[in-house]
Amino acid sequence: MTDRGKAKDFPRRGEIWQVDLNPTSAPESQQVPRNREITKKRPALVISDDDYNENTNYVCVIPITNTIDQERFRPEIEVMVPAGKNVTGKLLVIQQRSVDRHDRLKERLDKLDIVTMAAVEKILKSLLRLK
Repeated sequence: MTDRGKAKDFPRRGEIWQVDLNPTSAPESQQVPRNREITKKRPALVISDDDYNENTNYVCVIPITNTIDQERFRPEIEVMVPAGKNVTGKLLVIQQRSVDRHDRLKERLDKLDIVTMAAVEKILKSLLRLK
C-alpha cells in the first residue's frame, strides 16, 4: 500500500458520496441509450470494506439515479433510498464499480441505514453468486 492510499478521513461503507462518474468507457453519443453506463456527477453508495477504503486509492460504489419509473422498477437489481435522507432516488446495484477515491469522490452527503444496506447486500450476493 502507498501512503497516498492512507487517509485520516476516508469514505466508509454505507456512506453516500457525490461522485464524478465521467468519463465512462465510451462517449455518451456512442452508447446505446437503454444500455449505457451511468454517467455524470451523482450520488453513489460506498459498498467496499472500510479497511480497503482506508488503505487503497479505490472504493467500490453503486450509483444512485433520480429517474424513477415505478412501472420499470426492478427490485431484483434496484433499491430505493429511504425517505428522510439528503439524497433521493434508487440504487442501481447492477452498475456497481470501482473508482479512484481521490479523483472521483467529491463530497460526503449522507449514510444509509442497516436495513437498506442489507437489501443492497442481498442483491449483490445474488448478482455475483456469493454465499
